[in-house]
Amino acid sequence: MASESRDGKPIYALPHFHFDFEWWKTLEGYAEDVNEVLRGALDMLDEHPGFCYTLDCYYALRSILDTPDEERFRRHLEAGRIEIVGNTLTAPDENLPTGEALVRHFLLGRRRFRERFGVTARVGWMIDEFGHTLQLPQILAKSGMTAVGFARGIPVDSGHPTDFVWEAPDGSRVLAHWMATHYSGFFTLHALRSLRMARYRQEVALNLDLQGRLSPAGMVMQTMGSDFTPPRRDWVEFVEEWNRKADGKQRMKFSLPSDYFSALPRERLPVVRGEFNPLFEGCYESREGLKKQMREAQSRILEAETWCSLASLLGGRYPDFTPAWEEIVVNDAHDVGCGTILDRLVVRAEARYRRAREFYEEAERRALQVLGRLVDTSGSGRPVLVFNSLPWPRRGVARVAAPAGPSRVVDEKGAELPSQVSGEEINFLVEVPPLGYRCIFLVPGSARHGAGEFHYDTHYIENHHLRVRFSPEGDIGGILDKATGRDIPLPQGNHLVAQEDIGNLWVVKPTGRIHPPGRVRSIRIVEDGPVRVTLEVVRDHPVMTTRTRTSLVAGDPAVHVETEVDFHGRESRVVARFQVPRGGGRAVHEVPYGALERPDGHWPVQNWVDLPLEGNPGGLAIFNRGIPSVEIRGSVVSLGLLRSVAVWGPGLLLHSLTHAPSNWRTLLRGVTLFQKGFEAVEGVIMPIHHLVLREFASNGGGGVKPGTSVPDHLIPYLQFWKRFTALEHGKHTFEYMLHPHPGTWREAHLPRLGWEYQRPLRVLPVETHPGELPKSFSFGSVDTPGAPLLCLKRAEDGRGVVARLYEAEGEARRVRLQLFRGPQRAEKVSLHEEETYGPVSLPEVPLGPWEIAGLRLVF
Repeated sequence: MASESRDGKPIYALPHFHFDFEWWKTLEGYAEDVNEVLRGALDMLDEHPGFCYTLDCYYALRSILDTPDEERFRRHLEAGRIEIVGNTLTAPDENLPTGEALVRHFLLGRRRFRERFGVTARVGWMIDEFGHTLQLPQILAKSGMTAVGFARGIPVDSGHPTDFVWEAPDGSRVLAHWMATHYSGFFTLHALRSLRMARYRQEVALNLDLQGRLSPAGMVMQTMGSDFTPPRRDWVEFVEEWNRKADGKQRMKFSLPSDYFSALPRERLPVVRGEFNPLFEGCYESREGLKKQMREAQSRILEAETWCSLASLLGGRYPDFTPAWEEIVVNDAHDVGCGTILDRLVVRAEARYRRAREFYEEAERRALQVLGRLVDTSGSGRPVLVFNSLPWPRRGVARVAAPAGPSRVVDEKGAELPSQVSGEEINFLVEVPPLGYRCIFLVPGSARHGAGEFHYDTHYIENHHLRVRFSPEGDIGGILDKATGRDIPLPQGNHLVAQEDIGNLWVVKPTGRIHPPGRVRSIRIVEDGPVRVTLEVVRDHPVMTTRTRTSLVAGDPAVHVETEVDFHGRESRVVARFQVPRGGGRAVHEVPYGALERPDGHWPVQNWVDLPLEGNPGGLAIFNRGIPSVEIRGSVVSLGLLRSVAVWGPGLLLHSLTHAPSNWRTLLRGVTLFQKGFEAVEGVIMPIHHLVLREFASNGGGGVKPGTSVPDHLIPYLQFWKRFTALEHGKHTFEYMLHPHPGTWREAHLPRLGWEYQRPLRVLPVETHPGELPKSFSFGSVDTPGAPLLCLKRAEDGRGVVARLYEAEGEARRVRLQLFRGPQRAEKVSLHEEETYGPVSLPEVPLGPWEIAGLRLVF
């Protein structure tokens, strides 16, 4: 079975299965399916010496751990007949999680495989993910991997090479193989052996033709297996039969991914840069609550690690964050994070976020208490410590529970700070040192300052920096930047639109029907103190009630928006729409550990998107908190807030009937290609993707039987009248911010502003006591806005602290990193922290453009 073709390259047959963490079933519900797959693979490894197998996630093994099957698995792994790929716990989405969450996913997966089996993967395996981010090559390379296989993200008719060198913006490279005919292979439901064998021949012939043309090396990878599919013994029979009848054709060999990549002639491969997106745009908005929890958890846990690291240097205890990180990153599994799961699985994902939140909030509280006990908090009034987790000085709004009576807020020198009561909290403006704290005091008595810098009525609000105009309906009409004199017209700015959308959880499928705008119930000023002024607009729409609060903060050149949507419709997509006077050039989007220009379209985004303005040097940046969906069509920019997806409904039925001829043509094309051996029909039938998998917008059929139960998938269609949570009925709150700026996005340091927006100042009430630390103090700083310190964490091996630095503006630079305590030794390390790149002489740290750097500091 190992004989090769004339040029020395066989057809590389890769038996595998793809593990979905939670999709239609729970992790426990999939256990029997996994056991059947793995036992079948182990049986075939026992019986057929030439057979081998590929496994892609650590969680795929959980059901056989501490069983006799684990011993069989370990034996074949040690013999080199099983290959671990991916170094992941589950198969993570690459677009919605933060860059650091992706780093931690590979770190934790590598650790699990190393601790349990003594192996680490060298090949990344991103076969089912919904698109691929441009920094993946750097993250993989610095996580110990040299190659990656993936299936989605490239149109099959694009002519793109299947084999290439994929280069990240920093210059890191990995070998890449695109599975042009999909990761599923030799997956057939034919009961007759003759029909199965005929199908196999079709697939191999198709791959010989397609990959033979698209691979610069003329190499062919033939996958065998799909989602939860046990291997078949007739795969071995087919390979033997194919090789007997090869007669000069390429022969076939059971292989592992590393076999394929080792044989690739790197020097003959083109270098490809950039991302492979977008794909499944509905995933950027479906189950919107998970998106907000993802962003919050992945930002807050980094803050907790930072404060725990600093506290540990001053005698505190550093807790093991591994359980909390695992709760967070398993929710990055592509189906879970993208929201393409059942209602009952959403509940499980939210429980994981809740457990993680309880852990990191308690860890942070304990760390801040350790630091707080060292601070001299003596003075007049009730002391409160305000903490800034970012390595530059910040001026912002802090919040603390309001005492029973009137209170003033003063700093450590007795100077009064601007403050105002909002509900049960006092909001106050304060400046805090970099990566540090400041002690302020709540003093009994009424505040002595006036209304501050604001001017307003129900048509405009104004501070020293901006004047925001509103239409009679309460939409933003324009923004005047008083510093530059630029006036940015925004007709129907922040206009909330509910459009009919008959898509499933994966894809947006607008019908063109827009629900009519609603009646304005009220427009009023609801806050007007020295800290903030806020205009509130309440509006009744046919499918929702909206409450929008638009605010300006004293001294802040940004417009803050909080929108509450009380939704009661169905088959709809709700967006916040802005009509922006676009200038030349493309919009710039922040992506995981990167930023890039993109053409118009519907895209996943991290903290911000920047839009060039017509006739003005500068742009308008839109920041978000957990809203990863941005759609740009000409001058219209839409933030995707939520999607209400129904299993079935009148809009879908009407659209399906009126478009039946074109739907049938698309379906027949897909069926025809599938019959010819083409597995990747998903891309071909994308125009009718909304007609399938609709049952996932429900609580499921209730069964967890092994295998696929057709009746189980049909039950939700019979219960279409039920109010499943995918309808998104109830209240949803969204936060975003508009920031007009002169110059480029780099000159405006938008990455820095984005991290500030994600990390509000933290407040800790403390007791009055003396201390060795002063009332205001910085534990460290970075002098370069474009290359911040994002977190401090304990090193994986316990030797020192690892600082994560990231060059965010695409420029080589030398960053000055200063900490309150100088380390004995500093060195750059890989993202998995097991490889050293050389010593660093602090305070200067050299960083290349777009470099993600780990810096081990040994004290």
